[in-house]
Amino acid sequence: MAKTREALDTIVRMLSPYLGETMARAAAHAHCQKLGIVVDSADMTREQLDALLRKFAQGLNIFLGREKAALVVGEIQAAMAGADLASALPSPSVGRDRVGGR
Repeated sequence: MAKTREALDTIVRMLSPYLGETMARAAAHAHCQKLGIVVDSADMTREQLDALLRKFAQGLNIFLGREKAALVVGEIQAAMAGADLASALPSPSVGRDRVGGR
């Protein structure tokens, strides 16, 4: 399981260059609320993280285009792996297949 706060901080950090920090943080919290993820909880399950990244991929697809969105989601996954959140990483298809709608 990933630590919820650490996972969200990583996502916000990786999205900030594209959305700005305020928008990235607001989007992260809004997606968590819609998905029933408690931001202040200690841990986030793999399924929750998978769903959260899918939500971000869908939104990024609009702002950045399919290919760039897939790259950004891949960068988020790599950053989480580097932050030792790898056990909670979703399958690689989250950033590739789902963004492109394939």
